[in-house]
Amino acid sequence: MLILTSDTIADNSDTLSASWPGPRVLILRPDTGLSPADVERLNRDFIIVEHLEPAGGAAALLCDALGWLAPLLREADWPLLYLDHPAGAAFVAAEAAAGQSHPHDLRADLSPEGRLLSLRLGEMIATSPLMPEFLAVLRGRPVEDATFAALLHDAFAWTSA
Repeated sequence: MLILTSDTIADNSDTLSASWPGPRVLILRPDTGLSPADVERLNRDFIIVEHLEPAGGAAALLCDALGWLAPLLREADWPLLYLDHPAGAAFVAAEAAAGQSHPHDLRADLSPEGRLLSLRLGEMIATSPLMPEFLAVLRGRPVEDATFAALLHDAFAWTSA
């Protein structure tokens, strides 16, 4: 599953969505600035999730969005990539390949301020039956992005052994 925030997509949403083999989700933040026509156009390639309240960070945003998409996750057989920064189609394609060829990997990139910029969960982690439970425990609890990434690593480190 490819999860992009509205801050990520500029004029390259078509090339980004073409680079990902599984479902594609676009999280619209309240201050997105996209017109209704833009949203309608994007709705052809993405599952649109409108987050009407500012989230406390990527951890809250991801827990909410993945909680709402739980039925889709139960059928998952793909890696997960979350992006909150502009990226090219080549980056997305490389992350898709890495998520499939390294199914036990988890990679999180944080800004110097500790904001989660990207998160890739290999196929085995993204499709783990423990993932919905993990997200349910964190949903509604304020957790900083760096802590969220560390908790993911701690919870799923056994998969890389």
